[in-house]
Amino acid sequence: MKASRRWLLVLAVGGPAVGIPVTFNHAKVAPLWTLALPLGVVFVGLYLVAFSLQKEVAQFDAEQRSKMEWARGHDSSGSDAATRGTEASPKALGGTAPRSSQRSGASASCCSRPLSIWRRLFQRSAR
Repeated sequence: MKASRRWLLVLAVGGPAVGIPVTFNHAKVAPLWTLALPLGVVFVGLYLVAFSLQKEVAQFDAEQRSKMEWARGHDSSGSDAATRGTEASPKALGGTAPRSSQRSGASASCCSRPLSIWRRLFQRSAR
């Protein structure tokens, strides 16, 4: 588990652990302590999002790593591919078939489209 997810988990457990007794005990404490419960719930949500996306992030990192290794191994002018008679294919770039062709059904294309849009935007901003 990465450090950021650990901190989110600590805050997600600590916020409600402090906020519930303060909120429901009606003790005379500073009103600022009542923010612990809502902030804890926000951190629970952030942790769940980070936890659910960890496989996607790992897969994306592996794809990017393989693309970078492929790019380092080939000449930028393309003469290396021309001398060997090979072409750059998505498989050689470390890519896979589009997600919509891997799954069947109409729901697969609607779910993969936003991911591809975000990836294209991210790749443009990284350049």
